[in-house]
Amino acid sequence: VASRGLGDVYKRQPDEEWAATRAEITDILVAGDAALIEKRFDLLVGLNMRFHQAVASLAGSTVLSVLLVTIAGSIERLYKADAPQRSKTSWPEHHTIIDAIDAGDVDAAGSAMAGHVRRSKRSYFRGLPKDAVVAGEG
Repeated sequence: VASRGLGDVYKRQPDEEWAATRAEITDILVAGDAALIEKRFDLLVGLNMRFHQAVASLAGSTVLSVLLVTIAGSIERLYKADAPQRSKTSWPEHHTIIDAIDAGDVDAAGSAMAGHVRRSKRSYFRGLPKDAVVAGEG
């Protein structure tokens, strides 16, 4: 779902709002890089959500933005549960996503986002006890 909205980033004409959101993403990435170095996983939880919401905002995708707000609590719980293990690789993936957006490569951005979400999901489920029952998994 998230990767489908990335195509809208390129359809939208950059304006002041777009530029401000893109600058916000840079700030989020810098703060996240520092939090990762300092092993401040508690900070990465919120920064992760802010990053994804800002990318949706870049696309001007109301549907994606509303979806992210709707599932934000679930995303934050999943990220928090796996942050110490997954953050080492998941946080740098945000740079790959934004680099593809900046390059105007919709396919690379979509692929990077889809892979990011897929790896995050797999990592979370690997950490669950073997007998855990999760709706939609099986």
